[in-house]
Amino acid sequence: MFARLLVLIAVCLSLQAVACAKVDYSDIQTQAKVDPDADLSRLKSFAWLGGMSVLEDPQGYWVESGLDLNEEVQGFIKNELRKKGFTETLNSPDAFVSFLIVNEVHELLELQRSRGSQMPTLVGIGQGALLIELVDAKSGRTLWIGAAVADTQSNRSESAVRARIEHAVKSIFEEMPR
Repeated sequence: MFARLLVLIAVCLSLQAVACAKVDYSDIQTQAKVDPDADLSRLKSFAWLGGMSVLEDPQGYWVESGLDLNEEVQGFIKNELRKKGFTETLNSPDAFVSFLIVNEVHELLELQRSRGSQMPTLVGIGQGALLIELVDAKSGRTLWIGAAVADTQSNRSESAVRARIEHAVKSIFEEMPR
């Protein structure tokens, strides 16, 4: 009986140590821009913009993790939008949401050139980036865009990658006025 209790205590302590393992977020930097003429408070619903789940990963850093990053990111974005008072709809949304995951920050320079002032200024502080865009459904105009840039080491566990993505999405949405 005593041996079983010791085993149970050892298992509990092991699980607690794993659960308390600290994930490093220090390299994740976020920023966002809102169209000065946009009134985000009028927006109540969203739908996903076609082709929103794009993963640019020519080096294979993300694919090897075993995560469905598009699904993970979409789920985290949905949660944050719900917290902001949005509801997801398929019919007549107020806004469309899209996101882009890229593994190399230099690939974003082309996006910056094509988006102009609507694009946050990203610098090479890491290798990968996540961009989230909110587009007015009527005008097609970008109302808000947020970005996270971070190191994309391929030696992180799936749980650490998931936690870092969730942290990045939450941090991006903290910068969204409502």
